Amino acid sequence: MERIIDTQNLHMAVNISGPSDGQPLILLHGWPDSWHTWDAMLLILHQAGYQTLVPSLRGFGHTRFRHEQTRRTGSFFALAQDIKDLIDVLQLGQVCVIGQDWGAFTALMMSNLWGTTITRSSVVLAEGWQTFGNLSLEQIQNFWYQWFMTTEQGERYVRNHPLTFAEHMWQVWSPRYVLTETDRADFKETFANPDWAVVTLDMYRSRWGYAPTDGHYAPLAERLQRNDRISVPTLNIIGQADGCTDYHQASSMASFMDGPFKQELWPQAGHFLQREQSTRVANEAIQWFEHTK
Repeated sequence: MERIIDTQNLHMAVNISGPSDGQPLILLHGWPDSWHTWDAMLLILHQAGYQTLVPSLRGFGHTRFRHEQTRRTGSFFALAQDIKDLIDVLQLGQVCVIGQDWGAFTALMMSNLWGTTITRSSVVLAEGWQTFGNLSLEQIQNFWYQWFMTTEQGERYVRNHPLTFAEHMWQVWSPRYVLTETDRADFKETFANPDWAVVTLDMYRSRWGYAPTDGHYAPLAERLQRNDRISVPTLNIIGQADGCTDYHQASSMASFMDGPFKQELWPQAGHFLQREQSTRVANEAIQWFEHTK
């Protein structure tokens, strides 16, 4: 059931389902995607005793900013704060988290900033941690779209052709996954959010220094700079056929982990693992959460 939850900055759309007395499990989608990316996993998670909370991230779907003057920041500090605010408003206590792409970075940021205070255990898909400092040539090639968005031509294309741009990403990043008309209709609605383009552009422009960072989140950035380690139990899964993330970039991820950590590389799997192999992802997550209780 979709609910609108008012947090500090957002009217956040959240799909809440499963047993009301179950362990809260937050599932965080990536870009360019929607909360429906998790649909095929939900019943499996519910049957395992989890209540699932699936938000639309800022700029996506039915989520809206509460105040016109709030900067449409796309940074992971902002996304992590949004989810912490959601947890606080709903008084969820400790939660489990599954995230992919933007959602994976958000989950990792939550683990770094607030640790097991809010995250009991996490599963992060298709991304590593602290990988931007030493990019491989393959990763540089994969990131063309991020630097394209720092140009005027890139901005125009993202604003004027969001569906075409997104579909190209999917074809390159998850070549074995075939988009359906239902997927396309979902993306059309999701990206119709009036803030989708500006949040998207801010994410990549501020990441690479082509837009100023949002000073509101400076204290969080300073905390990460002082300590980039993670104590939350973390399962990391990356596809070896991922056309966005070069899995070699995550090879040093274990060196940042102070808690239980496991990394799996799936042959022939692309970027959107939860769409390509939803049953396997759900079962792996359940096993990890049970193992790290």
